[in-house]
Amino acid sequence: MFAHNRTDITPTKNNGGNPWMAGYGWDRRASRLYIANRKLYADCIAIKPDSAPPLVMVRLDVVSIPPVIHNEIRDHVVAQGHTNVQSFMMVSSHTHSGPVLPESPDPYVIFGLTPTNLVRVQAYSDWLVAALKQLIDDTMVELAGQTQPVTLKYGEGTTSGLLDNRSGFPDVIHRVPILAGFRGTTEAFVLFGFSAHPVCRGDEGFYDSDYPGVATKVIEDALGCPAMFFLGCAGDQDPLIRGGNTQTVQTGTAVGNAVLSKIQSGLQTVNGSVVRNMQTASLPLAVDTEDPAVRQNLIQIYEARKSDQNIAPQNLRFCEVMLDELSAGESPNHVDVPIQCWKFGTDFAIMGIGGEVISRYDSFFRASTSRRLWVMGYANAVPCYICDDKLLWVPKYESGWDNPAGPNIAAFGWSLMPYAWPVPMKASPVNTSPPAPGTAEHAMRTTGLAVLA
Repeated sequence: MFAHNRTDITPTKNNGGNPWMAGYGWDRRASRLYIANRKLYADCIAIKPDSAPPLVMVRLDVVSIPPVIHNEIRDHVVAQGHTNVQSFMMVSSHTHSGPVLPESPDPYVIFGLTPTNLVRVQAYSDWLVAALKQLIDDTMVELAGQTQPVTLKYGEGTTSGLLDNRSGFPDVIHRVPILAGFRGTTEAFVLFGFSAHPVCRGDEGFYDSDYPGVATKVIEDALGCPAMFFLGCAGDQDPLIRGGNTQTVQTGTAVGNAVLSKIQSGLQTVNGSVVRNMQTASLPLAVDTEDPAVRQNLIQIYEARKSDQNIAPQNLRFCEVMLDELSAGESPNHVDVPIQCWKFGTDFAIMGIGGEVISRYDSFFRASTSRRLWVMGYANAVPCYICDDKLLWVPKYESGWDNPAGPNIAAFGWSLMPYAWPVPMKASPVNTSPPAPGTAEHAMRTTGLAVLA
């Protein structure tokens, strides 16, 4: 059995009056007239494949879901008895044409939003939380009234020429995973995914669900049932075709058609009860920010950076935030990454990983199990980019460091800045394989394998 509902979450003057748009640094961008080229939505689907608590998935057209929002929604779901923590997943589409939300990515660092601006951001956030709670409550009421079972089927379509690895490595995910529910031979719902950053639209001043919204409409128009998009390990994957509406439609249509083609050629039935597991990987930083001597050294570095008369405004804001945290002893020495897994019977599983996960984690976990495995990124919490050793060894946007400063301090303008981390994550010694204990990749692998086991 299943139930699905959708609600419009496009910002307007009546739901908080938040015109500020997320996705691209380092200046403010607004849709001051609240214009949407494609509306933004939140979806909730509740699936009850066995006698255990239902699987509940919430998906939003936002760049990421801050912990302050995720935690309140998760606590509501559990308090209302809708399901348990292990059976609840909340993901973002990662569209770069959605609203700014509080706290993470840091709206002061990345956009320079003022306290007055942030009042409107918070007002929209409060409205959004209430709307999501109602969406979930309504879906669970509908699920309770359902009696007709659905048969789950899974398959993987493919694409070509749609994306590349922006960090320069050869790893590219062309796969389009599909989990569909059938009533008889008729599609009742379609869950699908792709692993390209939703940045086809560009940085224009109006809302857009980007290629996931286009693909969703292609599928729904063809099949007459709800479809929901889930982003994969897209941290290092970018669309090749981007720059405006034409490119957005082209990419989204290709993804949607790949889904339809695979459904037409046939999916394989998913059987068995569902085992649910969830753990948190603790990824150490390159240096121990809880060590007073280390912290004092970082304070001196950020003070020196801040004193540069030619410092860019966004870099100054970053230094201010880092100095406040370090001086107060509030800067964490690790990154918490939730890893969730739903194992259906003996031959299929869904893994949801927090953060902007890079593609090699998809490859690693899929190679580590005999199950058909769908790996989703941007699930439950997005603390930062989640890199492996190969990426942490080199100065790249995703790894967050550059030369000559080196891998023990966050680079200006790169991925650690919007998420407000003072230093990169800890890597193994260069060319070490497998990853060394006490490193970020080792923690990701061991926690993920434990969840998948």
